[in-house]
Amino acid sequence: MNDAMYWTKVGAIGQVAAAIATFAAVCVSLWLARSERRANVKAGAGLRLLIPGDSSPFEDRIAIHITNFGMRAVRISNLGWRTGWLKHGPKWLKFQHAVQTFNNPVISNPRLPFDLGPGLDVTFYVSPDAFKKTDEVRDTFFCRKLPWEANPSRTKVCLMVFIIAAKAVVTRVEPDLESFLATGVIANGADKLHKARRT
Repeated sequence: MNDAMYWTKVGAIGQVAAAIATFAAVCVSLWLARSERRANVKAGAGLRLLIPGDSSPFEDRIAIHITNFGMRAVRISNLGWRTGWLKHGPKWLKFQHAVQTFNNPVISNPRLPFDLGPGLDVTFYVSPDAFKKTDEVRDTFFCRKLPWEANPSRTKVCLMVFIIAAKAVVTRVEPDLESFLATGVIANGADKLHKARRT
């Protein structure tokens, strides 16, 4: 192989490598630009115990926590619940949806809709009293009557965070909250601590 042929091959390989590197750089820059525009919101819900700084009694609350991990502000339009397992199918498996209202907030919450900036978070505290009532809503929404069981069983419960111009965030709630929504009973909450304090 003469020198001219050798250096021609080396030059061709260099051009191919440069083209691949340029293509990779363009792909990375497009991915970064898209990532910056995309909403990146995480959410969760569980039971929390509020401990006041004075001698007031402990209180149980449902805590809904939302964090914006993205590079842009997002607008939260609404919060809600989704129960069930499947989008389609028999009634005892299908999703059901409900919207959470905040008519009587215990702690000052932002009014919906609200903007959540990059790197910021917010927590809503909801009184569990309305969820303690034993009525048909519990048996048909937070529980399902399975064909092979005599009594309703608890179903999968997810928190839904609705974001304007983005896909809703759907997160399964913590097990203790899921159990409470299905039974109306908080196993290790304020009542238990109050009883322990009195004894």
